[in-house]
Amino acid sequence: MVFKFINSLLIGKEKSPKLYSSIEQIRAITFYQIMKTGDKSLLKIKSKKEVPQEILNETWDELLEQYSIASNSLNYKSILSERKQVEILKNKLTTLHACYLLLKLNATDNKQEIVNTLVYFGLPNDISVKELEQRINRENSYLKLLSSKNSIDENTANKKEEINFYRSVAKYEDVTGERIDTNQIILAHWIEKIKLLKSKKPTPNGRRK
Repeated sequence: MVFKFINSLLIGKEKSPKLYSSIEQIRAITFYQIMKTGDKSLLKIKSKKEVPQEILNETWDELLEQYSIASNSLNYKSILSERKQVEILKNKLTTLHACYLLLKLNATDNKQEIVNTLVYFGLPNDISVKELEQRINRENSYLKLLSSKNSIDENTANKKEEINFYRSVAKYEDVTGERIDTNQIILAHWIEKIKLLKSKKPTPNGRRK
C-alpha cells in the first residue's frame, strides 16, 4: 500500500492505470499466464502506461494471498509466509544499518534511541561498531539465502499450478460434461468449480453427482 500511495503523489493528477487486484476480476487464464511467465504487466487492464514494478509486485502478492485463501493452497501459504519473513528481515537490516552509520559517526545526540533500537532487535546495548557490522553482514547473507529460496519455491509452485490448471479443466469437462471457456472464466469462479468437483461423489459411469 505504501508504494501505491507514493506513486499517487508522484503522478499527481494523472490517473494511474487500473490493475487486476482481485480474484473476482482477473481471468483464470491471465492469472496462470503470469504464473508461467512472471510477466506482471499482464495485471494492467487495457492500458499501455508504465506502472512501477513495486506496485505490480504488491498487487500480485495480494492476488496470491487471495488465491491461497480461496483455494486453500498450502504451497502458497508457505511461500507468502516466507516472503513476509524476507520483508521483515529487510526492514530490520535497514534499521540496523542506520544505527551502524550513526554509531560510526559517533552521533551522541541519538545515543539513547540507538540503544533502544538495538535492544528491541535483541542486541546488546553496548555492542561495538565492528560487532554490529559483522552482525549485519551475517543477516545480509541469510537474507540472500531466504530470498533465493522463496523465489525458487514460488517459481516451482507457479509452474505446477499453471500445468494443473489445464489438467483440471480437462478433468472437470470429462467428469461433469460441462464445457469451460478457458479464455473467459474468472479465477474466483474457476476455484469454486474445482471445489464443487471435489465435493461430488463418483457414480458408476465415472461422472460425479
